[in-house]
Amino acid sequence: MSKNEKDAEMILSAKACKITCKILSIFAKIGEVLLTVAAVCAVVAGVFICVKQSEININEMVNSAKNELNTEAFVSISGSGVEYFLNKSHNEQIAIVLVVLVVGAVALYFTAMMLRNIHRIFKNLDCGKTPFMVENVVIIQNIAKWLFASLILLDVASMVLSLVLSGQTISVNISLGHYALGFVLLVLAVVFRHGCELEKEK
Repeated sequence: MSKNEKDAEMILSAKACKITCKILSIFAKIGEVLLTVAAVCAVVAGVFICVKQSEININEMVNSAKNELNTEAFVSISGSGVEYFLNKSHNEQIAIVLVVLVVGAVALYFTAMMLRNIHRIFKNLDCGKTPFMVENVVIIQNIAKWLFASLILLDVASMVLSLVLSGQTISVNISLGHYALGFVLLVLAVVFRHGCELEKEK
């Protein structure tokens, strides 16, 4: 392969990489916006429930959903704890729904922040900047922090909710793979920091 052909191949590869970074950056931004909107909707729903709680009949809503589906499908979707939930008082039901909405809104916000940082990384690469820069190190660390915060929140909320719905035992279901991803990101941040130091030496 001649030198001109190698140069042309490198130019095409660089253009392809830039286009890919731009596309991924756009998708990350769209995901951030959608999740932020979903989080706001969850908060609005919570406020609506607080204002209209005396007019909301959760038992009637659940029974209506049960009538629309067969019993087996309803249980598979809602879980067996729904019957225990229906036996609680109206105020307790409203409180549980509000907690679920708040946890969901916060988890959506955390995920949106992860996507915001991912967007920033791809935007930096799209601008032709070297990946080994201090800003990217901070961004990767931020992604790991938001990921850990989201995982801990969801795991704790899941355990508390399982206790509330069962009334007896706490169901522990922790995804170690997701936590491992967070640690991989922290290691990657260390590698990028070392790359930054090598870039400065050059």
